[in-house]
Amino acid sequence: MGTLFLNERITQEADTEIITIERKETDESVGTDD
Repeated sequence: MGTLFLNERITQEADTEIITIERKETDESVGTDD
């Protein structure tokens, strides 16, 4: 049970990281247009 919970947390953190990276790339693209 502890391992399952740990894996779930790692997955959530990875998803959050991916969203953050995608957002960062979008911001950079918008900044380049100026």
